[in-house]
Amino acid sequence: MHQALQLPASTKSALSLYVNQLSEAFSGGLTSIYVYGSLARKCYNPSTSDIDIIAVIRDGCPIPDDSLVLRIHENTGISMDVVVVTESQLNADVFPCPVVYIVKAVQYGGIVRKPEGDYCFILQRQDAYEAGFSLLGPPPQQMINPAPWTLLEQGLEYLFPYIISHFKNPLLMLSRILYAWSNRKLCGKQEAGEWAISTLDKQWQPMLKNALAEYANGLKSCATTEQKKAFEQHCASLIAELRKSSS
Repeated sequence: MHQALQLPASTKSALSLYVNQLSEAFSGGLTSIYVYGSLARKCYNPSTSDIDIIAVIRDGCPIPDDSLVLRIHENTGISMDVVVVTESQLNADVFPCPVVYIVKAVQYGGIVRKPEGDYCFILQRQDAYEAGFSLLGPPPQQMINPAPWTLLEQGLEYLFPYIISHFKNPLLMLSRILYAWSNRKLCGKQEAGEWAISTLDKQWQPMLKNALAEYANGLKSCATTEQKKAFEQHCASLIAELRKSSS
């Protein structure tokens, strides 16, 4: 287990069990398990955050029965989102990205297959490269290639229209996307909010400070739809300026 993890003993035990059982399910074909997202970026809240995982299997590895994979997933008792990819898919510089499947809790869809490719994996891969750590296998920086900025652009463009409707902390997620465009690297929600407060016009500071407080306490955003839309439009205009200046 990663030395820097500050987790309840029950969560550490659940992750260890997950690694062992998933390795058995893939009959030795599982080569690496990487954690990215809030846990890797040290802003994980056990009561509200998911644990984000990339599981890497050998090309041609037999795929276990869906029911077994879901049972292992549910047995952890913790909220996880797991993307399963083959070794050749892991560093495929294409968009959308090929994946074997995505595993979520049953109430959120269970096993999700995306034959057309996944539009978010390029960002997840980059997050694992920048800040992730390994539960199994070599460190991610040894196995994962940094994603080309042109592909990250496509991932950010795809994600942007869904922020307000799909995310619990949309102001911080919009700040993350603006941060990525400004710095050409990713960051966590807390870092993005703090960056936005120090960088953007003062008119946005109260709303962003509230968003950070809500995030710290595991609360959904209480910003109005009008406030969210106004901030979305402001971010979109700044991103358009960044794109124009870089072209």
